[in-house]
Amino acid sequence: MEQTTIVKKILYLTAILLSLAMIWYFIWSWITIVNIAIDYSTALTTSDKAAVLEVRPHFYLPYLGILIQFSLGFGYVVDWLTRAIIGFKNSLKKRS
Repeated sequence: MEQTTIVKKILYLTAILLSLAMIWYFIWSWITIVNIAIDYSTALTTSDKAAVLEVRPHFYLPYLGILIQFSLGFGYVVDWLTRAIIGFKNSLKKRS
């Protein structure tokens, strides 16, 4: 019986850490996209704008696709985090 509660706690903590990492990635990616957009919009000439995209081409398009997909699933991640926190708290209450 006690082994299953330890396993549940480990799974809840893993879910919490994974969902926090996903939320951090979401925020960091949007900050990156906004920074690129600001750099692009403040570039004065066409060659400056091309230079902005040439310096960081691997940031621009892949992140947009990932962010669109992740934005659609962001509510699920928050729900997952909430359920994991509640489950972890309940597993602590049952033990004491």
